[in-house]
Amino acid sequence: MGKLYLKKYQNKNSKNAKAYGKWFLRAKHVDTLNIQKLSAHIAKHGSIYTYDVILGVITRTAECIAELVQEGNKVKLDGLGTFYLSVTSQGVNKSEDLNEDHVVLKHLRFFAERSQWSDNATTNMTRMARVTTKDPYADNENAGNNSNSGGNDNPTSGGAVVEDEP
Repeated sequence: MGKLYLKKYQNKNSKNAKAYGKWFLRAKHVDTLNIQKLSAHIAKHGSIYTYDVILGVITRTAECIAELVQEGNKVKLDGLGTFYLSVTSQGVNKSEDLNEDHVVLKHLRFFAERSQWSDNATTNMTRMARVTTKDPYADNENAGNNSNSGGNDNPTSGGAVVEDEP
């Protein structure tokens, strides 16, 4: 069962009068796992493949996804989502005047899978993540004891704030 750590922050953007000065919750991420850490994690799950083989496959997968989307393809990872490129362009008055010089930005996009049949789809990932009041950076004296194992799908009702944003 996943845990969603939360922190509180105050909106100090005066351009948004409705939200200015109000307090909100944000997700607090424990770590960003690179390909090496992901490979080590997969290897710990009893895979018949060793860390170096997993690392090689994931590294090659990332390289190939980049190559394929640059060639105009969408790349779908079943159960996770689809990578693709999009552009932002300047508008012109006549179609015949429009060309690639009008592209302002290129974006790598990811569209999360929303299939109800996949355990990894966005809906299931977010539903299964439970909010917790335990600070992920605190002393791990009680590691493995998740006092909020019953979970709470509403992050604002669980009192799950762990820290203020500086």
